Amino acid sequence: MTNLSQRLLAVAGCVTPGCALLDVGCDHAFLTTYLLENGTVPCALCSDINSGPLARAKEHIQSAHLENAASTELTGGIPRDYRKMLPALPHTGVSVVIAGMGGALMGRILADARDMLPDFTELVLSPQSELATFRRTLTELGLLIEEEKFLLDESKYYTVIRVVPTAGPIPEMTEEELHFGPCLIRERNPVLLAYLRRRKVILLAIEKEIRDHAGESAEERLCELSEERKLVDAAITEMTGGNQRGDKVNETHGS
Repeated sequence: MTNLSQRLLAVAGCVTPGCALLDVGCDHAFLTTYLLENGTVPCALCSDINSGPLARAKEHIQSAHLENAASTELTGGIPRDYRKMLPALPHTGVSVVIAGMGGALMGRILADARDMLPDFTELVLSPQSELATFRRTLTELGLLIEEEKFLLDESKYYTVIRVVPTAGPIPEMTEEELHFGPCLIRERNPVLLAYLRRRKVILLAIEKEIRDHAGESAEERLCELSEERKLVDAAITEMTGGNQRGDKVNETHGS
């Protein structure tokens, strides 16, 4: 059986059982083999823009004896002919997974596939940067955020976002929701809350260091830090109901 990191387990947990899987930027195809071995998905298409990772994905699929359930394709973005490329096995919908790349690149991939998005049951996305801009892009593309996860894995923080295409209105997000996640804030995600509190302490320390040593020349940087701290404070306040200590919030586990 394939073993996954905590990050990929969080991604796997967002995939709806019975859906065919499009693993975009599949790397070694660990996620695909895990979901097939566990019976979560009946079939999968793994794609990558680089031949090296795709060759390793093929090897991993073959070593798991999953050749009849998983196919591979050398391409960038979401394959337009995915229906022809997927193994001909019954499935109830299509789940697209894109993980392990920057938010700007992921946003461009989604924008390039704008006409295809309504065909998918869901998209499970794990951008590594530019989260506020990325969440704006999701709204612009008619993708509604239904689920978010925030976790710490090997000393790094990761965000996982599950979205569904919708023709209806999408609620406007506040600035703190764009940066930190509407579902995570609403659900008072304990890992996020702990991160925000630590981030506030760090920001205050940086501001003090600059004021003590840099003088007026660093005013622009101080303004940037102050704006970020205001967003952090707003998110903490919303998550704790104004109780900055958050005595009743358990910070030891993520969702």
